[in-house]
Amino acid sequence: MLLEVTPDGKIAREWWSSDLCARTAGGLLYLGDNIRKVPIISGDILHLNDVELFRPGLMKEGFFKKGDVLVSLRNISTIFVFNRKDEKIKYICTGSFVRQHDPDFIDGDTLSVFDNHADGREDDQSRSRILIISPREQTVKTFLRRHAGASLLHACHGQTAVAPHATR
Repeated sequence: MLLEVTPDGKIAREWWSSDLCARTAGGLLYLGDNIRKVPIISGDILHLNDVELFRPGLMKEGFFKKGDVLVSLRNISTIFVFNRKDEKIKYICTGSFVRQHDPDFIDGDTLSVFDNHADGREDDQSRSRILIISPREQTVKTFLRRHAGASLLHACHGQTAVAPHATR
């Protein structure tokens, strides 16, 4: 469940991630069927692990606008962006990563995602990476891949942040 909470702690709105998924073409919930050999987590089909609000005061609008919300559903390897006013999903990405964490708005046209790439193999940690996603250009590019001696990447959790004034 996603909650919009006022500064004084009152619940302003709520959304069920399963309802949002059911509204998409294809429904998305079928992805919780565990077709791949990933660890099974009983009773947690979606595993919502991150929610982020697009903040136009911090970055210029583009494809993403004021009111857009980025949601990560780890167990179905899916991220999506919906607008909290009309509740329509404007972007969805599934299958370009496995059991991801910490998707972020980089700017009005770009997202980053920590791809754990955890599909149950022994070398899961060695395949973690950070992805840059452009919905407008319909691209998913590897920004950083684990290499010998890099300890920042992990098989079951992760977080990234764009440094102030960073350039890509």
